[in-house]
Amino acid sequence: MWRKIKYSLLLLFSLSFSQWLETMIVVGKAPARVCYNSVNHKVYCANYLSHNISVIDAATNEVVDSIPARYRPLTLCYNPINNKVYCIVQDRPTGGRAERILVIDGATNQIITTIQKSHGTDALLHNPINNKIYSANGTSGISNDVTIICGAGDTVITTVRTGRWPNGLCHNIRNNKIYCSNWASNDITVIDGEGDSVLKTIRVGSGPWYMTYNSRNNKIYVGNWNETTVSIIDGETDSVIATIDVGGGYPEGLCYNFRNNKVYCPHSNGVAVIDGETNQLITNIPVSEIPYLAIYNPLNNKIYCGAWGPYVDRVIIIDGATDRVITAIPVGKFPYNLALNPVENRVYVGHSDTSETTVAVIRDVIGIKEDSKIQLTIVNNFNLLKEGKIYDVTGKRINFKEKLKPGIYFLKKDKKNFLLFKYW
Repeated sequence: MWRKIKYSLLLLFSLSFSQWLETMIVVGKAPARVCYNSVNHKVYCANYLSHNISVIDAATNEVVDSIPARYRPLTLCYNPINNKVYCIVQDRPTGGRAERILVIDGATNQIITTIQKSHGTDALLHNPINNKIYSANGTSGISNDVTIICGAGDTVITTVRTGRWPNGLCHNIRNNKIYCSNWASNDITVIDGEGDSVLKTIRVGSGPWYMTYNSRNNKIYVGNWNETTVSIIDGETDSVIATIDVGGGYPEGLCYNFRNNKVYCPHSNGVAVIDGETNQLITNIPVSEIPYLAIYNPLNNKIYCGAWGPYVDRVIIIDGATDRVITAIPVGKFPYNLALNPVENRVYVGHSDTSETTVAVIRDVIGIKEDSKIQLTIVNNFNLLKEGKIYDVTGKRINFKEKLKPGIYFLKKDKKNFLLFKYW
């Protein structure tokens, strides 16, 4: 199917992207965790010391609601199938125990139900294949299990025993397996996503924590927090195929760049870059702060990494093609968690410091690379494929089903080049 645009200026050029701090949204106290609701275009922020969850309109960056939580809200997880947000809440204000999960309606922001669970606060994960929620229960060192919840009915299906102190979760979508890192027993529990049974226990390094999944090569990467290593697991056989020394302590907060098939691992001396095909260390990116957690933005092929410094805390932005630091943006104290809004191309940054009351918003905007060879062509009309990607002047992607308003737009031609047109 074709769409015709009349009276257009046609210009072929290359785009560049620029990142900047758009705003600081005032929420509650210690807003450590954030997550994005893709159905209703909202961002949820768990305010640990205010005992509530702030709801942010992702289009306007305004706080539109506040959801009361019993005591301290912690980890957040979004279920896009049923449009629900899950939040672990600490059952006692003195800390140390977490026994409940709040289930929030993504449309109304109302609490639907509360799910009883074992002790533990660290990790929540949604399995989109079987529509299940997994909760790692191990922070207190009491439970050592994973609670599995039905995403449709919000009932506990079963509880699976793990190693000691389970604190990280990762989903292998190709084989539909859940990997649970057990910090105190130095191993990974592999759970069948369909049958909910333990398939295997994998021995790794000391203090395994954060993980990420390589969908191209079907590998799982585990940062061993008490070492300087990352264990690489084959997703088919569930065996360790390599252990890489990343050159710094506390490797954690890993993320996967599927466009260039690379894994990024923050550690005490910088950010390690691992080749997803060969399992080799490509480089170490030096940063002046201590990087903590990274996320990948596929819209601009950039990596965003929260980093803690002696004087100022920043978000380090890395080019996914060149592995060079593009910029470092000062934010609030202890940038702890990040969430991507793909519509406006924004990254929301939660802060874990007890004095913090804001969420930082980093915006990525489109710019045009100068080229003296660019030639301007004026045409009366041209055709757009239905599959074409159109962006407005702010970098927001336009739904192709929407009726275009008069203005300037960018049509993506290929990976590097765009067409600029004016629509009347």
